[in-house]
Amino acid sequence: MNTSVLARLQGLLSKAPFMAFTKLGAAERRKGDGTALAATYLPFEPHLKNHIGTQHAGALFTVAYTSARAAAEEAVGGTALVSSGFQSSIQFRKPGKGAVWVSSQAHVVSPTEVRVDSTLHSEGDEPIAQLTITFTPATTTA
Repeated sequence: MNTSVLARLQGLLSKAPFMAFTKLGAAERRKGDGTALAATYLPFEPHLKNHIGTQHAGALFTVAYTSARAAAEEAVGGTALVSSGFQSSIQFRKPGKGAVWVSSQAHVVSPTEVRVDSTLHSEGDEPIAQLTITFTPATTTA
């Protein structure tokens, strides 16, 4: 597992007050095959549910975006990403009926594009959604 990604996730979460509201977390997660990775975590809390009692789509996007941003920053050399914009799409396949964790993989496409693919998983490791996001870095800062 890349511990710098875990540290980056924890840093991102500590900088934004909204993250305290959502109670997002970052931790080492073991996949079904035993592989360890750094992952963002969304608890199953009453204030994060929608009208039918499952995870709210906005909360799911927030946890996926946070994971994707940390992966993008790692892909550009571990510096803070200052994005002039991003384009994203998310496909919800199943409702989030409990806690959710996210794994992300980033690829530098060009100096002006960083693409990240993120999978949102149930606690039981079942994929429930897929986010693809392309960041357009403006500049990077330390």
